[in-house]
Amino acid sequence: MSLKPLTVTQLCFGFAEDRLLKGVDLELRTGEVVTLLGRSGSGKTTLLKLIAGLHASQDGDIKVMGRSGGIPSQNVAYMMQEDLLLPWRTVLDNVLLPTEFSGHSHDYRERAICLLKQMNLTDYIDKRPNILSGGMRQKVALARTLLQNKPLLLLDEPFASLDVSTREELYALLRTLIKGSNTTVLLVTHDFHDALCLSDRIVLLDDGSITQQWTIEDTLRTCEVSKARYSEELRAALKKCALSAALNAEVTHTQ
Repeated sequence: MSLKPLTVTQLCFGFAEDRLLKGVDLELRTGEVVTLLGRSGSGKTTLLKLIAGLHASQDGDIKVMGRSGGIPSQNVAYMMQEDLLLPWRTVLDNVLLPTEFSGHSHDYRERAICLLKQMNLTDYIDKRPNILSGGMRQKVALARTLLQNKPLLLLDEPFASLDVSTREELYALLRTLIKGSNTTVLLVTHDFHDALCLSDRIVLLDDGSITQQWTIEDTLRTCEVSKARYSEELRAALKKCALSAALNAEVTHTQ
């Protein structure tokens, strides 16, 4: 029996009287892309950091490839919102950085160059990050994440700095790279278009737990009418979350 890339069970985090996560249950299947939606401050990034082992959970359990977390997981590659490129290193050397800890970065060099070429960054391989636009820096950070070839990718707003045409280009590239592989993706985004173009499933984090989910069929990606309908449904769900949070805050304030 194959191991699940991610199983989260009754995960809690935060102060007892005001917990940010209040019993999150989430399971990812091998090879799927799951988008985590939620209003700002709902705990999406916190959940990614807990899965990556950067925070210690207080209650509940996280298993990555069948193993409980607690320390940075060797089975996870995590792309944060900030690109975190080192200014004194070239673009290629920034991409190769995570592989240097194993002492085998030379084994990854050819694939790193190939990834940068696929992202139309061939002319910048030997340049330093200070001359790159925000979108180009984001592409380098994505290449660095993909190069690690981990079974679970955690992507936090990976397309936030990119224009529409570059986003579309990277949607196709990301799906091509993970299609037919054992790579599983958990993506955080505020953009419905990102979610609908990439996801096999979309899950909603609200009031500390997963409250809704939507299954996205492949045929939807080419149907603008279906995407528009789903976008309205997602927008309505997020609006309901925001109204509920505002009401709870008002009740708490008056008590």
